[in-house]
Amino acid sequence: MNNHLILEDNWTGAEGSNAEGIPVMVRYRQNLRGFIDSGDYPTKIEIHWKYDTDEASEMPAPGEADIIDDFETALIYALEDDRQSILTSVITGQGEKRWAWYTSNADSAQERIDTVLLDFERLPITITKTEDPNWDDYFAFIADFGGAA
Repeated sequence: MNNHLILEDNWTGAEGSNAEGIPVMVRYRQNLRGFIDSGDYPTKIEIHWKYDTDEASEMPAPGEADIIDDFETALIYALEDDRQSILTSVITGQGEKRWAWYTSNADSAQERIDTVLLDFERLPITITKTEDPNWDDYFAFIADFGGAA
């Protein structure tokens, strides 16, 4: 894999609300230039989790929040340990948590995700894959938050 590339665990985050006033939390990685320039991560994988909201905060209800966190931790271990895939952003709000990954091998990433899923009851997730060799979605995303790659 790309073990020579340095993956910093530095995240930029923001909390706010959308146009309807619903709280949204965003975090994303900057300093990914080596991964971007390598050309080795052409596919973006998004995992969407539709969750039950805590009505006071519109964030995941406490019990479900714990499962979501466990799932995220398992994904990071399975996908990032050898830098096969890189988690680039996470959005939580409006009844959904969304993880965006860039991967060097979409089929292998899917196999790893499937393996992680074996440790959980059926989860309310959907997975999409998009070819994005120039990381256009990533650049558009961070531009919305005033960031830089």
